[in-house]
Amino acid sequence: MKLLLITLFAFSNIIFSQNLAFLKELGKFKSASSFDIDLNGNIYISDNIENTITKLDSSGKTILSIGGFGWNESTFDQPVSVYTNTLSIYVADKNNNRIQRFDKDLNFLSQYNGDNSKNDVEFGYPTCLAISSVGDLFILDSDNNRILKFNLTGDYLSEIGSNDAGNFALDNPKNFSIDFNGRIFVLDDSKIKVFDQYGNGMFYYDLKFSPEKIYTFKNIIVYLEKNKLTFFNLKERKTDLEITSLPNLFEETIVNIRIVKNILFVLTPKRILKYKIQL
Repeated sequence: MKLLLITLFAFSNIIFSQNLAFLKELGKFKSASSFDIDLNGNIYISDNIENTITKLDSSGKTILSIGGFGWNESTFDQPVSVYTNTLSIYVADKNNNRIQRFDKDLNFLSQYNGDNSKNDVEFGYPTCLAISSVGDLFILDSDNNRILKFNLTGDYLSEIGSNDAGNFALDNPKNFSIDFNGRIFVLDDSKIKVFDQYGNGMFYYDLKFSPEKIYTFKNIIVYLEKNKLTFFNLKERKTDLEITSLPNLFEETIVNIRIVKNILFVLTPKRILKYKIQL
């Protein structure tokens, strides 16, 4: 079975982009770590040096910024991941061992505290988070090499990829992404391990390279490896697109990406670059 999966996910011929066009740059940051975009086009960015969350409108104008170093509400110690479902903004406040939740205007609402959970489950150094289409919150508990599932009222539901998960136990999870079917794709060292929305292992496969991050978009999984973006079609089991050089990126490092329709947003530590892309 493992050999079959490896064969199914083997790369096919690479198609290089002929229609990648730079549109504009947005924002100005010191050490941006993550970002997300709501349904209205507003952009939320976390900055690890400033320990801030900044909101930009769709044109790139700064609306407001909150934060600063600390452990009280609306302060941070390395906000490494931000995710929005438009109604709320969730921030993985890594060194404070918590997830903070804000409204769309960045007013504090609540928090998931890994040190003192009301559900008797503790977590440490959360590094990635996402919300499924049915409204469940998933957190990468990097201290315990597992993913935790909560509902949006803060109740703990289950753990995924723990030590008793057999071949689907997570050894060194780097990040994860949830696709439109609710499947959870976890980058675990140089493996991709896939779970259903309930945490049951579905399949896994080995990679011949070591991406830093992965993203899902429709039927596509995107691998980020040393500023190289590989768009792999999960349905057709082939690489649709490989981007090895981005216009106007210069010598910056890609930190994060988002794809909205046919627009590719690329986050570097200093700014956001916006491209039109044909997949």
